[in-house]
Amino acid sequence: MAHSPASPAFWQDIAQLKPTQLYLSRQKVDRVNSWFHPSLQNFTPVSVRDFLGGGTLYLTDGHSRAYVAWRSGCRLVPCVYDNSEIVTNPLGQAQYRNDIQWCERFHIRHISHLAERIVPPADYAALWQERCERMYQMELALQNGALPLSVFQATKQTLLAQGFFLYGFSQDLTVCYYENAAGELLESPFPLP
Repeated sequence: MAHSPASPAFWQDIAQLKPTQLYLSRQKVDRVNSWFHPSLQNFTPVSVRDFLGGGTLYLTDGHSRAYVAWRSGCRLVPCVYDNSEIVTNPLGQAQYRNDIQWCERFHIRHISHLAERIVPPADYAALWQERCERMYQMELALQNGALPLSVFQATKQTLLAQGFFLYGFSQDLTVCYYENAAGELLESPFPLP
């Protein structure tokens, strides 16, 4: 369906909305289940944005609502184009591009792909929220110059050569966080030995 960044709301096929999260919180899904009705009465539109300029819409908010709607058999959901500052500023853009890459790497291309990734709140905090915070610290350090691009690239290449994927740093840049191909989260002192 046609959409425009100025449109307040539009309907979109759920199959065409790409996730930007690796996990869903069981608590959030249960909360949506408590009020959800397939008629989509009282359904707040999910927020979306085209980050790559190719017309593909990525969810920025409402993953749990989109998942419950899909599981309930809904094929269309109301959407709003996300023009919020947190999404449109350079740091937000960088973060969502990382989210998109993570989802691609783990083959999460449809909301249904999160069905096996619904986790308890404590796991959601550790696996998703902490991951996002570590990535935020990395992007912030890159943007403010605390982490030189050449050092970042060298660290990323060193880890990649060993089969690891860099995803973040501690706020003080003394620890780098990475994962293996299976998604196991690891950390090392930074700079790497």
